Amino acid sequence: MPRPRLGPDDVVISTTDLWGWLLFSMRYMFGRMSYGPSMIMGDIRRHAAHLTDYQIQQMGREVEKELELAANLGPPLGMECDQKEWELFAAWCRDEVARRNPKEVPWN
Repeated sequence: MPRPRLGPDDVVISTTDLWGWLLFSMRYMFGRMSYGPSMIMGDIRRHAAHLTDYQIQQMGREVEKELELAANLGPPLGMECDQKEWELFAAWCRDEVARRNPKEVPWN
């Protein structure tokens, strides 16, 4: 199969670099009140095929930890709509890992 031609707006990035960019961007967005959290969660979902199960689990665990901290200590992770997006994203992480490995429990 021939490789697709890259256009002037395309860029090549290694999966290792992609992983770092997505993880660190996600962490930076905790508590932000802007379009940023929704944007990075969309990027992660869109590039999930290039992430390992462990990487998705790590993101999900980190989001769940932040949600727990916000519930116990406050304030929420951004505005109410951002908080809901993070909750949905944590659920997506669990669902994605379960979809890939239906016989395993994603994490506790």
